[in-house]
Amino acid sequence: MNILVIFADQQHKYALGAVDSQFITPNLDTLCKEGVLFENGYSNNPVCGPYRGCLMTGSYTNHCQVINNGDPLPDHLPSMAQILRDHGYMTGFTGKWHLGGNGATPIPENIRGGFERFIGYQCYNGFEPKPPYNNAVVFFDENNQPHQFDKHRTDATTDLAISQLNEMIASGKPFFQLVGNQAPHYPEQPSETFAKLYEGKIFDKIDSNKRKKAEAEKAASLASKQDAKPAAMPAAPAKVPPMVEDGIPEEVVAVIAAAVAAMGDGKYTLRSLTRVNPSRGKWGAAGAVFGTDPF
Repeated sequence: MNILVIFADQQHKYALGAVDSQFITPNLDTLCKEGVLFENGYSNNPVCGPYRGCLMTGSYTNHCQVINNGDPLPDHLPSMAQILRDHGYMTGFTGKWHLGGNGATPIPENIRGGFERFIGYQCYNGFEPKPPYNNAVVFFDENNQPHQFDKHRTDATTDLAISQLNEMIASGKPFFQLVGNQAPHYPEQPSETFAKLYEGKIFDKIDSNKRKKAEAEKAASLASKQDAKPAAMPAAPAKVPPMVEDGIPEEVVAVIAAAVAAMGDGKYTLRSLTRVNPSRGKWGAAGAVFGTDPF
């Protein structure tokens, strides 16, 4: 069975059309409908690098010792990619790595976590090469050579991931592909195409106190049914409210929503990647998972 894991960076749990219809993510919504939507999930360390350490090793932070951003994966634990590789899988990574360094820098082979095919960068908080942003969209290959693209970082990430997938397919082996998007991480810079989706959009808002009350009531209700004390961490409310709470400027939500939309639709985005999910087609049987950093 082939495995595809795609994750966003700092995407809000409610920023999904299947959860809140204010957000335009038709292909992610299809993935939810045809698969499973996990409405509750808790990261043991919701920080960029430390979360990735947990993801790559399947271990708690106090075991994998990825405590700060920039810490490398440990030598004393096998990585997810290395284990799959030992079992005959081709393994590939595309995108933001953020383990063992910071900035727009290459990732030497000894800190790539066992991935065979690799093209990415440590971290770079810029997306758009066009004015007024003029960001350098650069990815480093397996030989640590830079490749600069005159396209939005989200578009470049998915194009490179699809190319890498096709190369792994040619090997005739099962594949494990991990795609690390930078979006919608700050500074939120959606491409013009997706920014236009939300021009003039007025989002429904919810009073933050009402949200907290709804969550507390839901947690208490679940606890009473289980004949137990209320959980310290509140469960999600029965009806998930909008992401947009009072006090958050419209323009901030609009750019976040547009950045999420770019990953969930369009020529270069998840529409192409999530087609590996059906048990037919050129990529064969595959399981597709979409999440966010931190989960």
